[in-house]
Amino acid sequence: MKTLNYVAVLVASLTFGSMANAAEQATVNVIEYGVDHSQAAAERQKSVSQLQLMPQAATELNTLSREQKQAEISASVATANKSKLQAVSSLTQHSYYHEFSFFSAEAYLLSDDNYDGFYHSFSLNFDADVYGAYANESVPVYAVIYISRNGGDWTYLHTTDVFYLQGSSAFDSYEVITSLDSGYPTDHYDILIDLYELGYDDIVATISSDDTNSLYALPLQSYNRDQVYDSGYQETVVVSGGSLSALVLLGLGLVGWRRRIAA
Repeated sequence: MKTLNYVAVLVASLTFGSMANAAEQATVNVIEYGVDHSQAAAERQKSVSQLQLMPQAATELNTLSREQKQAEISASVATANKSKLQAVSSLTQHSYYHEFSFFSAEAYLLSDDNYDGFYHSFSLNFDADVYGAYANESVPVYAVIYISRNGGDWTYLHTTDVFYLQGSSAFDSYEVITSLDSGYPTDHYDILIDLYELGYDDIVATISSDDTNSLYALPLQSYNRDQVYDSGYQETVVVSGGSLSALVLLGLGLVGWRRRIAA
């Protein structure tokens, strides 16, 4: 009976713990370095640490799929074009066509506090090129970043500020450092980046884990899961088989516990 009580309580705690994890709000901290890569890696790590000490800086994310985010962008562009109130003046209200492509995209793992091989912060550095009517034309763009857990659906992570591309220059690459604050279970994640020309709602270039291994299967987890706990020995028990639900097992455990007290 003692074993049954233990199993019942364990199964119930695992069930309720899973429910709590599923309801956890996804939050992230983001630092954008843009085209300035002069900062040393130690300084970037310091910036990540400072953001972790400022929970109010974390941004709560709505669970948006890639399709939902594209629809949101289309709606916002349509509204901006109709009202003529775009926040940044586009230099590309043109009658000719721009062609875009990604030259490269690299992901770099940064912080793993408990040294379990899963990181809560990472850097994305990507270089996109543009080809138009003029060789030195500056074209305003922005990128939308998505994340996929273990090959699942793409979900929205971050939209960058507006930045400018100049032909095939290597000096207009963009860098974004992301710290996953909460809502990301320990697992392997893929990254996808969509590029948009400012003022237009169609995706002009995309790069993802399908194109480069650097964006594939990143070992990540939330900051709240990447902590060092000194609580001594912890036992993990796996319960399988049977058709009793967790609530039924919990009930049996409580009955056995009461009988033991009465005895």
